[in-house]
Amino acid sequence: MKKGNSKNNTLLSINERKNLDWLWLISVFLFSINLLEKGQYWLIGLFITALIIINHKVSKFKITIDLLLIFLFTVSYFIIFSLYRSAGMFTILVFLVGPIACFVLGYFIVKTDYNFIVKSMITISIGLFIHGFLNMLKYFQIYGFRPSISERIIPDIWTGVNIAATLQGTHYAIISSLLFYSIIVLKDRKHILVSSIIILATVLSAIFSFISGTRTLLVIIVINFCFSFLIYGFQRRKNYKEFLKLLFAILSSFTVVYLIYISNTFGIKDFVLNSTWYLRSETNTLESDPRMLFWKTAISQMFQFPFGGYRMGFSYAHNLWLDVLNATGLIPFFFLSIYTIKSFINLFTIIINEFVEIEFKIFIFSTFLGFVLQFMVEPILEGVPYMFLLFLLFNGMTKKYLDLCKSQKNSRAQE
Repeated sequence: MKKGNSKNNTLLSINERKNLDWLWLISVFLFSINLLEKGQYWLIGLFITALIIINHKVSKFKITIDLLLIFLFTVSYFIIFSLYRSAGMFTILVFLVGPIACFVLGYFIVKTDYNFIVKSMITISIGLFIHGFLNMLKYFQIYGFRPSISERIIPDIWTGVNIAATLQGTHYAIISSLLFYSIIVLKDRKHILVSSIIILATVLSAIFSFISGTRTLLVIIVINFCFSFLIYGFQRRKNYKEFLKLLFAILSSFTVVYLIYISNTFGIKDFVLNSTWYLRSETNTLESDPRMLFWKTAISQMFQFPFGGYRMGFSYAHNLWLDVLNATGLIPFFFLSIYTIKSFINLFTIIINEFVEIEFKIFIFSTFLGFVLQFMVEPILEGVPYMFLLFLLFNGMTKKYLDLCKSQKNSRAQE
């Protein structure tokens, strides 16, 4: 919140019991890193930990339209999905129980302190990144460090099973989306260690993307950075001198990076030109990406197969919403689409709230956009379903924060 309102937030947080927050952060870290490929057990552990902390903080909960939409989507998706695929305990946990529970617990566990959301999501983003980083270390151990690879598959550190390079990129999406946030925080000389970790992780993620030929992550970084910059500029329009200083610093940094590249310092230019990313970009344009064909096919056949059934002629559309349409049809697709729109409305409401700190607005926006952009290009529910659960956990926390903002606004209006 703004300086004039930060005191109110502090006062609200004084009576919040935070001595067990560390237990929550450990729990979300273990789940996000998927330690030893025991994600279902870490998810159950996350639920138990959340219940302990909720009871400790005596947090409040209320039924919202968001929860109703998630419930309708989850139940309809699970029922129709079960008609076509076997529904074991893992399916029940991840597709039926998980989405509802993650949103509810995310909403429940936030009491008054918005920094709890920041700590939780940064911990999650670091956990996801470390998992991806360990996968790359295993790859380098097997094949050595080289800029290009013949087959775009990366071994998983926990199982040794090869995963597609595109799914490997999901480990980097959230932390890389926080690049602009880390810059503005670092500018104010706050949270220097965390900001430095985010920047370093983003650089490493970009290097790994060049090696694996994952263009998606680089696009996500650029789009997220540009939109975050525009929002920050709009929010700082009354203080244009500070904004211009930041703009000058960013342009100077980009200029230095460009000069380093064209001079081939440290062999960076050779690395890029010989990378899998560059070779793919030279031979395959974005327009020729098969995803485009899958998306067009899914949209054109949406009424032809109203109950899905994987009959659209492809396994995955590489898009969360269209994959839901292919698998289970119009009903779950409708509820998921409405929920997505509602989530965007929540995000927009936070951004235009004049009492919310600009840094927090950028953090919420960057994280949300990082999830959504990733969901637009990957088979999430049947590829990396835990990403969807983390998204709902995040949305639950931000929805609670939004409701707290509305409550405080109403209280001020009555004073």
